[in-house]
Amino acid sequence: MTSFVGKWKLLVIVFFVGYYAFAKAETPATIAHTIYSNTEIATFSIDKSSTRTEIFELFKELFINHSVKAKLNGYKRHGGVITLLDLTLTDQNGTIFPLNLQNDKGIDTVCLTLNPALNNIVEFAPCDVALKAVTPISASQYGQFYETTFVDSTEVDEKETVQKAEETVKEKADSRQTAQEVIAARKAKTKTEIEAARLRVKQQQEQRRIDVLARKAKLEAQQAEKRIQNEQLIADRTLKREQQLREVSERQLARRQEAEAARIAKLEEEKRQIAIETARLETLAQEERLQLETLEKERLAAQQRQEQRRLQEELDKKEALRLKEEEKERAREVIRVRKRLEAERLEQVKAENERVKKEKEALELKRLERQLELDRLALERQALQDELNAQLENERLIEEEKRRAALLKAEQELIDERERYREDLDQADSRKQLMVNANEQGYIAIEDRIIEQGYLMFNAEQCSFKVYMGRTFIYDAFGAKILTIDDELTDAPQSGKVIVNQVEATYEFTENLLIIKNSQDQLIDEEGKVVGAGVNSTDSQSQDLKQRIVLKYRFIFLMMK
Repeated sequence: MTSFVGKWKLLVIVFFVGYYAFAKAETPATIAHTIYSNTEIATFSIDKSSTRTEIFELFKELFINHSVKAKLNGYKRHGGVITLLDLTLTDQNGTIFPLNLQNDKGIDTVCLTLNPALNNIVEFAPCDVALKAVTPISASQYGQFYETTFVDSTEVDEKETVQKAEETVKEKADSRQTAQEVIAARKAKTKTEIEAARLRVKQQQEQRRIDVLARKAKLEAQQAEKRIQNEQLIADRTLKREQQLREVSERQLARRQEAEAARIAKLEEEKRQIAIETARLETLAQEERLQLETLEKERLAAQQRQEQRRLQEELDKKEALRLKEEEKERAREVIRVRKRLEAERLEQVKAENERVKKEKEALELKRLERQLELDRLALERQALQDELNAQLENERLIEEEKRRAALLKAEQELIDERERYREDLDQADSRKQLMVNANEQGYIAIEDRIIEQGYLMFNAEQCSFKVYMGRTFIYDAFGAKILTIDDELTDAPQSGKVIVNQVEATYEFTENLLIIKNSQDQLIDEEGKVVGAGVNSTDSQSQDLKQRIVLKYRFIFLMMK
C-alpha cells in the first residue's frame, strides 16, 4: 500500500511536470518575437521601485526613438516606493494616453506597448489590466531593450515549484489561448500597417530622390549663369578701375604741381618775414637789456634795505633776550608769546632768505633763457614785480611785529599793576577799606575788572557769564546771578570744584557748555537738584540721561552759532 501511494504521488508529479512542459512548448515562438521585435511591438514598464532618473531616461528614449512625448504631472515617492504617478503620453499621431495611479503601499506596475515602425502607442495601462502575455521591460532595463533582437520564449523557469504549476497551469492555459488569438490579430493588423508604411516610405524616398536631382540640375544651371555674370562684372570693374586710376593719377600730378608752386611762394614770404622778425627781435633785445639793468639796480637797493633790517632785527633780538632774563619770573606768559613770535619771525626770515636765494637763481636762469627766447621777457618782468610786492609785504609784517611788541609791553604793565595791587591788598586791613580807597581815588581795582564775558549753555538754557580775577559769575536770561564759581572760566576744557546750595560739587566747562555734577556723578542745576531725577532711578538710565542732556546742550549751542 505504501509503495502504491508513493508511486501515485510520483505519477501525479510526473503528470503535472509533463503537462507544464508541454504547455510551455506549445507557446508559439513568434509571440515572443512579436512582442520584443524592434520593428513590430516593443514594451516597457514602470514599477513602484523605479527612480525618477530611470523614468526620465525612459521619457528621453521614447522621444528620441519613437517620437512619443511624455509629461509628468504628479510624482511622489515615500519609503523607497512610488506612491503617486500622474503621466500623460502623446504619440506622433497626437493620441493622448493619460494615467493616474496612487497607492500608499506602492503603485501597480505600468506596462507600455507601442509599435516601433509606426511609432504609435498600442496600450498604456497597469500590467494587470494590460495584455497578460506581454512581458514588459522595466524602466531601469529599457536601455538593454534595443540590444536584444531575439528572446527564447520557450525557456522554462527551473525554480518554479510543482505546487505552483499545479495551481496555475489551468489558468495559464486559458490565458495563453486568449493571448494567442489577440496577438495573432494584432500581428496581422500590424503587418498590414507596416507594409503600408513601408510602401509610403519607399514612395516618399523616390519622390525625394527625384526632387533632389531636379534641384541639383537647377542649382548647376544657376551656378553656371552666375559664374558668367561674375566674369562679366569682374571685367567691367577692372576696366572702370583702370580708368579711375588714370584720372586720379592726373589729378594728383596737377595738385602736386600747384602745391610745389605754393610752397615756393610760401618759402619766399617766410624768408621776408624772418628778416623783419630778426630786426624786431634785436630791437626788443636792446630794450630788455636796459630793463634788466634797471631791475638789477632795484634788486641791489632792496638787498641793502634787507641787510639794514637784518641788523635792526639782531639788535631787537638782543634787547628781547635781555628783557626776558630780567622778567623771567613775573612774565612767563609774555616770554612764551615772544618765543612764539620770535620763532615765527626767524622762520619767516629764513623762508625769505631761501626764497630770495631761489629767486636769484631763477632770475639768472631766466636771464639766460631770455637770450634764447625773447618772448618770455614779459613773464620775467612780472616775476620781478611780484618780488617787489613781497618785499613790501615783508616791511608790513615788520611793522605788525613792532605793534605786537607794544601790545605785549602794555600787557606786561597790566600784570605789574595786578601784582602791585595784590601786594597792597596783603598790607591793607580789609578788602572793604581797599575798595573805599579805590573809589575815592576814582579807579577800579584789578580784581573788579572784567577779564572776559560772554554766553554759555547751562541746564539747557542760555546764560551769560563774567570773569573777574579769581572768580566767575553766572547770570540767567533775565540778568539775575544764579551761580558763583571760584575760578576763572577762560580756558576750555576746564574743570574744578564749586559750591551749589552749600553742597560741594564739580563742574566741567568745554565748548561754552557748563555741566555741574554732584558726588554721585549726577547732573544738577543751580539749586543742587538732580536733573531728570523723577524720570529714572537706575545708574544706567541716569548715565543715558546725562549723555542725552550733554548732546542736547551741544546741539543748542551749535544752533546758536
